[in-house]
Amino acid sequence: MDKIQGASTKVTIPTENFFIKMKGRPNRDQISKIMKTIIDYDIYTQTLKDVCKSDEDYYNSLAVKTESVISDISKIKIRNIVTINRLIEISLGLSHEFGLSSERKYNPLKYTRKILNILYRYDKEKFLCNFDSSL
Repeated sequence: MDKIQGASTKVTIPTENFFIKMKGRPNRDQISKIMKTIIDYDIYTQTLKDVCKSDEDYYNSLAVKTESVISDISKIKIRNIVTINRLIEISLGLSHEFGLSSERKYNPLKYTRKILNILYRYDKEKFLCNFDSSL
């Protein structure tokens, strides 16, 4: 194991090279609802670590809550692909816009992994069409 070299991190392709920025207006109400759901989910997962006595209880409870969150977000019915695009953009920290987005009370970068996982599980096709697969 000691002889295995680590992967080089110097020469990488920036994330923004893969991301396809879509034009249009996202549904800001849906973005707010989805972010609130994900923030609540994050709080739940943090408290769950303290409450569960065994790993099995933790993972079972987490699986149930994850399915519940996906179900809640599925009820929102995101028809506008730009809404998903915007959520991905802010979660990856690729947004360079100013205005109301700079006054957020939460930091989307803190929830990047959860946002991306939930959006992928919500609609795989809509999620993947936001990325350039030719690179």
